[in-house]
Amino acid sequence: MSRWSSADMPDLTGRVAVVTGATSGLGRQAAVELARRGAHVVVTGRDEGRGEAVVEAGRRLAPAGELRWMPLDLASVDDVVRFADAFRPRYGRLDLLLNNAGVMMVPEGRTVDGCERHFGVNHLGHFALTAALLPTLLKTTAARIVTVTSASHHMGRIDVATDPTGALAARTRPNAGPYRGFTAYALSKLANLVFAVELQRRLDASDSRVRSLAAQPGLTRTAIADRAGLGSRLMIALGRSPAQGVTPVLYAATEPGVEGGSLFAPDGTAQMWGSPVPVRGAPAAYDPALGTWLWQVSQSLTGVHPPLTRRPTEK
Repeated sequence: MSRWSSADMPDLTGRVAVVTGATSGLGRQAAVELARRGAHVVVTGRDEGRGEAVVEAGRRLAPAGELRWMPLDLASVDDVVRFADAFRPRYGRLDLLLNNAGVMMVPEGRTVDGCERHFGVNHLGHFALTAALLPTLLKTTAARIVTVTSASHHMGRIDVATDPTGALAARTRPNAGPYRGFTAYALSKLANLVFAVELQRRLDASDSRVRSLAAQPGLTRTAIADRAGLGSRLMIALGRSPAQGVTPVLYAATEPGVEGGSLFAPDGTAQMWGSPVPVRGAPAAYDPALGTWLWQVSQSLTGVHPPLTRRPTEK
């Protein structure tokens, strides 16, 4: 495969995209690059000042498209539903939902809804958002949902046998001992990929043309790694810029002919650098039983039910 860059994206004029966590890092870069190709991009986040700054930058850097700010707090299911309720009457279509926002190795804490913060923001917030926007996605021809995971998902552990209700993953601590931020982060990143794969199973079972994909950016210098200690220093020293790191995400979002349920990552050493290619994630990500468990737990914890009428047949 030749080296792929954002310049290889197709024309996106008339397309509507929602990018979560678009006020900095990969999300900001993705929003601007999508707008460069003509898309109308809804920039979301919690900080209005930073959001408006992205919109203003877009006017200079991406005059072919348009960026608009809408506030969104993924730590609150009520706020996610509010966002979706405001979005639907304003836009008649949604071609791309980019589930990008996340927290990494933050101190132990809970979301507004009482869930462990990594699992609550990184996975449950995006599950609820996807579910709430799915009616609009389903009526848009060839829409895509791209969920950003991390190579750290390979170190994530979800034990269905000892955690049948998701209590350890979401309500208390993701491990039985002292709270470890990386353990919680890795679990949430595995959940991102499990969700992306399970969503595609259910879309296929419903005969939908919507595609669910996942992407991992590799080693990238972004604000999310500020608390990563040694990992943060390595990212500063060795990591790619957001403009380079966003390529697997944009590839999944825009490249024609990609297969639903695919994961894209850099093709270099340890999937840290390089051009985007399809890769195989951790075996757990493709376990239908784990996918069903996560789906049911996510519905229970958020109270939001994606409008997919059929369940997949396990294979």
